[in-house]
Amino acid sequence: MINSDSSSKDGKYLSDASKALVCERLCNEIQVYKFILNASINLSKKQVHESLEELKLSCPAVAEATSCMALLPDITEKLRLNRGYDKHVELDRSGGQISVGRGVYKLPTSKT
Repeated sequence: MINSDSSSKDGKYLSDASKALVCERLCNEIQVYKFILNASINLSKKQVHESLEELKLSCPAVAEATSCMALLPDITEKLRLNRGYDKHVELDRSGGQISVGRGVYKLPTSKT
């Protein structure tokens, strides 16, 4: 992870504490990323494994987690307005899944 803080040794890298904070703040995004990797049909199992291993090097605690402290934000209306989803697309954050056509996808859970 890159940092432009001139007080760091070479001005480019985050401290371990800063890196952990960034990973924590990106927890939901990382959980969705893991979900997308595991649901992909264009990546081999080896490629998925390699990507998850790289993630563990950057954000070990969050990479191993299955949920986050913060809830996923409800962006249903924003998606409908800005992405052009039609009435056949059901976006249901409260039910913990997204339904598109005949596909139903479980969302990562958040700690309560």
